[in-house]
Amino acid sequence: MCIDIKMITGEHCMTPAVKEGLDSLYNSLEYQNMYSPAYMDFSSYVAVDTWKEENFVVYNQDVPVAVFSPKFDRTNNIVSALCPKVFLPHQKMGYGTYIFKWCIKRYFEDKNFHKICTTVWSNNLASLVLNRKFLKEEAVRKKHILVNGVYHDTHLFGLLYSDYEKQKLFDIFSGS
Repeated sequence: MCIDIKMITGEHCMTPAVKEGLDSLYNSLEYQNMYSPAYMDFSSYVAVDTWKEENFVVYNQDVPVAVFSPKFDRTNNIVSALCPKVFLPHQKMGYGTYIFKWCIKRYFEDKNFHKICTTVWSNNLASLVLNRKFLKEEAVRKKHILVNGVYHDTHLFGLLYSDYEKQKLFDIFSGS
């Protein structure tokens, strides 16, 4: 894999290839069954003027394979979400893992954040597996979110910088 992660802003945000990748993901039956219609509004999520602070496109040999937009709580020095979206033909190929490793290294070692935390819905099995691989499950909110008429739990994950430092969980460039 020849992976490159580029920060995007302004008019560079939505290249045709990135828009096509997001459209195919959002229009997939799996994605539509996972999220409620309110979360399916493509324009509200990726419109240039709504993207905040840092937005990234992941490329493999100049082909966009994923996007992610971390969210921040600057008051408490916390990364509050990673929000990776791996495009359909590239799922289950290690890009989500790479994004998590890259973000943990960037926000702990380069940006000096105190904590990384995420919230994952119980019907998003791939995200549950990925979060459990790198973060600690801190809590479960039972029947917390309504999706397509069914209530789902939300799982809260976190990793403190102090725990990351103690364990040095992985090397960003290793194959783990």
